[in-house]
Amino acid sequence: MDLFDAIRSSYLTAGLTDDEVRLVSKAADFVTCEPLKEIVKAKDVSYDIYVLVEGTAEVVTEAGDLITRLKTGSIIGEFAFFESGERTATVMSHGQSTLLHFRGQDLLALMEENPRIGMVIYRNLGKTLCSRLRSANVQIERLVSVI
Repeated sequence: MDLFDAIRSSYLTAGLTDDEVRLVSKAADFVTCEPLKEIVKAKDVSYDIYVLVEGTAEVVTEAGDLITRLKTGSIIGEFAFFESGERTATVMSHGQSTLLHFRGQDLLALMEENPRIGMVIYRNLGKTLCSRLRSANVQIERLVSVI
């Protein structure tokens, strides 16, 4: 799969035209991760976003406790991108993985220059965050019912 096709098939760019995806691709490249390699590390400051193209990954706490497993298509790093701050968790490649790497500063500059692209990407990231919040709410309800 080439870079354009990978970005085009990503949920991050859902709703963008092919020309807009070509612009976004200028802020991206592929990265390959070996098993158990950190993709992002808790407390690191970075605006970069990743999309898991092939393989799986695990989100873990600073103590190493498993939070969740990520599958192909998952977006990684959206909290830090939104907040312009520290990573909230560590994400490790579970096996050999390929990811789209969006350079945060380049993507932010592109989004400022092209407000429609910015709106679509922020909307898609917002939907991703909402989905994760709903999932967390379900997990909290399960834990509370056990107590």
